[in-house]
Amino acid sequence: MREIKKAPLVMMTLAGLFLHISIVPYLAIGAARPDIMSLVVILYGLFLGPAAGWQAGCMAGVMKDLFSTAPFGVGLVSGSLTGLCAGLLGARFFGESRAVRFLLIFLLTAFSSVSSQYILASVSRSAWPALVECMRGSTLLSAVYTTVVSIPIFFKFLTMYGLHRSDGYL
Repeated sequence: MREIKKAPLVMMTLAGLFLHISIVPYLAIGAARPDIMSLVVILYGLFLGPAAGWQAGCMAGVMKDLFSTAPFGVGLVSGSLTGLCAGLLGARFFGESRAVRFLLIFLLTAFSSVSSQYILASVSRSAWPALVECMRGSTLLSAVYTTVVSIPIFFKFLTMYGLHRSDGYL
């Protein structure tokens, strides 16, 4: 895996937070909105491995928690788990075709949303929602929307970290 550059990680996470708070609410299609913060976490995990995914997840989760009405820590735990899973899956599947990579982004975005809902239910001591209930809402639509939004950002990551065909990323 590549070395984790701290400055781009912080800048991308802050840019994701800015977009998540200021622009994304206006891009809603029905109840579906792209989850830019989760996308940053997922891409860091996929490109740079579990450690970078976990670090990005912690940072993005704390930032989401600061601007959320949910109990503090829900975003932190969910983001950390998502980043770690993205890193572990990325190491295993990232040499595959672009379609597989975007499928991973879709699945990890859905995982991030569902894990947040289950963590929130655990923290608030309410009944756990059924998985079908979680997916029926805007989770699947938001995951599709986030995957579509990820396409130009994905190629920016390739350029930013100098990943080439010889590295198995193209």
